[in-house]
Amino acid sequence: MGANMTYTHNIGSVIRFSGTTTGNTITTNGKIMRSITINGSGGGWTLQDALTQSPGVFNFSWGTLNTNGMTITCPTNFSVTGTAARTLTLGASSIILNGTGTQFDATTTTNLTFNPNTSTITATNTSATAKTFIGGNLTFNDLTISGDNITISGNNIFNTLAVNNGGRTNGLIFTAGSTQTVSFFTTNGSSGSLAIIKSSSAGSAATLTAATAGQVSVDYMSIKDSTATGGAGWYAGANSTNVSGNTGWTFTIPPTTTQTALSNTRIKLLGISYNALSYVRIKLLNLTNSALQVVRVKLLGLSYSALSRLYIALITTTQSVISTLRIKKIISQAAVSKLRVGLLGLSFLKMDSRPKRFKEQAKEFFYGRLGRFTSKNR
Repeated sequence: MGANMTYTHNIGSVIRFSGTTTGNTITTNGKIMRSITINGSGGGWTLQDALTQSPGVFNFSWGTLNTNGMTITCPTNFSVTGTAARTLTLGASSIILNGTGTQFDATTTTNLTFNPNTSTITATNTSATAKTFIGGNLTFNDLTISGDNITISGNNIFNTLAVNNGGRTNGLIFTAGSTQTVSFFTTNGSSGSLAIIKSSSAGSAATLTAATAGQVSVDYMSIKDSTATGGAGWYAGANSTNVSGNTGWTFTIPPTTTQTALSNTRIKLLGISYNALSYVRIKLLNLTNSALQVVRVKLLGLSYSALSRLYIALITTTQSVISTLRIKKIISQAAVSKLRVGLLGLSFLKMDSRPKRFKEQAKEFFYGRLGRFTSKNR
């Protein structure tokens, strides 16, 4: 629409984008839209600016739609349900659902390619009227529930599920028997304003599963008929209310990380693999000599086999320790003969191109020095 265009809509009016070619764009120039349907077989559409409806349904049922990081404000229903081939790419878009009834509808996902990317979907309506988010078993990026009396159905996957309904009356409801898998689970509950989650059927739990190995830690929640699984524990905090029917939740703050816990951590430092450190007990910031004595050390290219009998005391290496080193046995004459030695910048390869007498003098110098060194340490 042109910037200077006047747009008047009637109740029940629908704008249809039914093109069957790709490369189409949608520009609203800030005009408030009513219902929109995108249903062109093979058609491709890309939003160019924010799209706001009041009121109206956003219905995507055919073709390709790229929301292009734009914000869509939908006061009634955002629907992707259907069976025709369609691809929805959300990019970094923010989808704001502020209606009642069915806010998001993915009842039928046949032939749907859903790309959530880094998008955020927010359900904002705070009225006590019932609302439904039909996830259709899809994978979403971030979903924020700041409204009230919202039911999530389907076995869905979320990067972040933010329960920001602190102080609401009814809270967030999960369909009994469903499973929501989350990488991050957060809340905005506070003293006197608990964030609420519960099942749609009293006594029949819904499940929350952590997709990552970390702890889930929240506080100031009211939790009922919820089964928590996965991760390193689900901690509801000391200020949450354990209503009834909960499994897998611990209603305390998570334990602090102790030295014992750290000693069992697999550490990778400066490229040193865990295998090299697997037998080392590390006392942070205070490494004892006894701990260092069991470390397999590789220094300046010397192999462990050459150092396996040596006890090394860093900084304070004593004469008695040095006297136990049998240098001649560690570096044999045969081993020395295989080394490419640089003397004054000349390698043996370079020496081979020199006159015969020069090579003989260089070898006499090197082996003479080695002989005096080894005889001194017998």
